[in-house]
Amino acid sequence: MSRFLRQSGLPQASALQEAIEEFLETEKENHSQTFKESRAALRQYFEMVTGGRLKGNPETSPAPAIAGLLQRLRTYSAEIKHLEEGTVASEISHVRGFLEHAFAHNPQGFIDGLTAEEVRDYVVEQLAALSDSSKGRMITSIRNFFRCQEFYGEPVHPSIFRLPLSPAVWKKSAFPTTVDMDVFNALHMIPDGSTDTGKRDRCIILCFTELALRCCEVAALTLDNFHWRGGYVTVSNTKNGFARVLPLSAKLWDALVEYLAQARPQTVCRTLFVRFSHPRGEAMGGSQIRGVIRRNGAKAA
Repeated sequence: MSRFLRQSGLPQASALQEAIEEFLETEKENHSQTFKESRAALRQYFEMVTGGRLKGNPETSPAPAIAGLLQRLRTYSAEIKHLEEGTVASEISHVRGFLEHAFAHNPQGFIDGLTAEEVRDYVVEQLAALSDSSKGRMITSIRNFFRCQEFYGEPVHPSIFRLPLSPAVWKKSAFPTTVDMDVFNALHMIPDGSTDTGKRDRCIILCFTELALRCCEVAALTLDNFHWRGGYVTVSNTKNGFARVLPLSAKLWDALVEYLAQARPQTVCRTLFVRFSHPRGEAMGGSQIRGVIRRNGAKAA
């Protein structure tokens, strides 16, 4: 932070993002060991000053050819595959490391003739310290990059698409804990239905068991998503960006009516699930939704 302020002074909020991005470019060159810490600090500073989020630019690269390929991957992932921004940025970051490695070894024709063997060598040499699951995500991102190349008519060696989608070795301890169907179907009965919190938590659980929603999707539900006459809910905060319409079961319908009529506090917030304290009536976030599932799931175990 001190280096940034000495170099840039106190730029106006409208020019702050440009100043930060310019500073980080030189910071990556001159202080690579602390670059990640500097970037994190400046993102917090940007949020404090402007109230917004500073989005990174993962398509940047010292090699213009790589930057162009990464920009094409962004277009393909966002507009063709309709992936979420976080997923797009993560894949681009994975691919950038691989392309820069390939470019360093063969700057003249680094993209032509690449095979699964080059990908394997990169994983073995550069990613040896990562876990198997992290390596699997890297390989999947690299496969997706070559899918993008194929989509735009570029030649791709067929061995690339035979790379495994997931790591071959899994530790037994990494397998998720599951519950049998009887326990699963009775999860919504665990919260105390005589309390306001219990009524709300029962609805949250049913959103998972009846609608198969993700945590962020449950947290993003609003009163306006529900079509009571039609008996369905529109889920808009989906992973692929497309809204989907789901029917409301009688079990979930009855629980929602009870929650809305008897438990939900008076509030101007349109989010379906709100806090009962700290502060009362404000929207619950994904971490609070996840906490409800964890607490009640532990009682079922």
